[in-house]
Amino acid sequence: MKTNLKLALILLLPLFANSLIQAQQTVQDTLSCFAPLTGFISRIYPFNQPPFFFLIRTNSEALRIGDIKGDIGVTDNMALRSYLTFSIQNFSQISQQDSQVFINSAKIRLGNLGSMGNGVGGIYPIFNNNPNLPLVADHIDFGTVLDTTDWDAGEIGNNQTITPETAIVMDSVDINAIYTEFDVKNSLQYDIDLNKNLSQYRLAFSSFETDNDFFSDNLIFRGAYLSIPENLRPKLILNYTVYKFGDTDFDGFVTELDVQLVLEKIVNNSTLSDLDLKVGDVDGNGKLQVNDASLILQYANGLITKFPVEN
Repeated sequence: MKTNLKLALILLLPLFANSLIQAQQTVQDTLSCFAPLTGFISRIYPFNQPPFFFLIRTNSEALRIGDIKGDIGVTDNMALRSYLTFSIQNFSQISQQDSQVFINSAKIRLGNLGSMGNGVGGIYPIFNNNPNLPLVADHIDFGTVLDTTDWDAGEIGNNQTITPETAIVMDSVDINAIYTEFDVKNSLQYDIDLNKNLSQYRLAFSSFETDNDFFSDNLIFRGAYLSIPENLRPKLILNYTVYKFGDTDFDGFVTELDVQLVLEKIVNNSTLSDLDLKVGDVDGNGKLQVNDASLILQYANGLITKFPVEN
């Protein structure tokens, strides 16, 4: 098999031709949340008994997760979940320009505002005597309206859930920390690959709402309202590479060197990074093979204008 691959290398290399493609680049960026779709939903139990009703707040000063107890009108028990939306439409536009985006790193940063555990401020929430129940982020797609049906978005089996518990946001409180950050690299890459315009997340204590005791347990983060300082509003901090399919040496061009590099990696059974595979696997079968080198060669010679993976 290795002899055949080396033969392919010998046969293909003399046919190389250059084709100039827009330069590859790596970008560090910070995106603000989309305020009209960022906020929280309150599920309220009058007198701690069904039926319950909902209140929805977007473009709010705070994001709240957990439960609140006490004298709040006729309400004995309020459970809260928060929702984040980031506009990623620019990445869809990049894809339409025959370039692709590879996320090197991505994290959401929240401005800490407060916490309460068993009614005591500055303490991490304590549900059913569990002081370390993690706050999680669920990767969801609730669309262009936040409404009461989104309360269960993030649950397994819900049609708006993409990945439940895609990240652990926190499981303890540092009262001196200004920010809380959590990783969303894979979730963001998923949304970009599908050319979505929005990347959305729910913050909740797993599927836990409240422990039905008489003490408040909640976390509060800065919201997206204009009165909140810009640096404290929810942010998506990311590093990404814009690349062309077939540009396997990442020099910004598709040339004979890219074909040679693919064949050498195949012959040498080289370990491939995620980006190596994403750029070189131009037939989209999940592997780096001689057919990929052949297609890159055809593209460089102008015999094809698109790779199968782009379809």
